[in-house]
Amino acid sequence: MEFLDAVKRCRGDVLFQTTEGDSLNLKSQLSEYIFLASALTNDIIQRGEIIIENPADLDYLEKYVD
Repeated sequence: MEFLDAVKRCRGDVLFQTTEGDSLNLKSQLSEYIFLASALTNDIIQRGEIIIENPADLDYLEKYVD
């Protein structure tokens, strides 16, 4: 939840991209629900990638991404 609160503070889009090529815009409430549901039921987070479109937003998310 702390991660998603940080995403909301970002100016640009923050995407979660799966290894299958699907993307969720984590600033969208619907995508946020899908992301949370998937994270609770499988290892989607370990298999995906966070894409931060605005480099300035890295300040908000640096402790959550590699």
